[in-house]
Amino acid sequence: MNGSPTPGCLRQPETQLNRHSPRPIGSLGSFIGALPDLRAAERDIIAENDLVVVRLVVTATVKGSLLGVPADGKPVRWDAVDIYRVSDGKISEEWAADDIATIMAQIGAFNPPWAA
Repeated sequence: MNGSPTPGCLRQPETQLNRHSPRPIGSLGSFIGALPDLRAAERDIIAENDLVVVRLVVTATVKGSLLGVPADGKPVRWDAVDIYRVSDGKISEEWAADDIATIMAQIGAFNPPWAA
């Protein structure tokens, strides 16, 4: 969700999705399409051996239907963690974990028990 890193570059401050990259498909495409101003700011970057872990804070404005909820133009903010495996100086694998429960609570898709 935070865009593709520049080849050979492991850190891009204040990353914004590249609108010229191939369009994502399926639910990821719908998700990104609903949040056209998606931004990810790195908070921590930790590297060990062939792995790099990046903790991010993601912000966006809901401009399209998101998770079945109509757009309301309100901002959303959540935490994310991306893990990259680096081989021969290039990213060879990526895993991403976003706090979907927080997003759903902010757009009114569900009320988490801890918010009661």
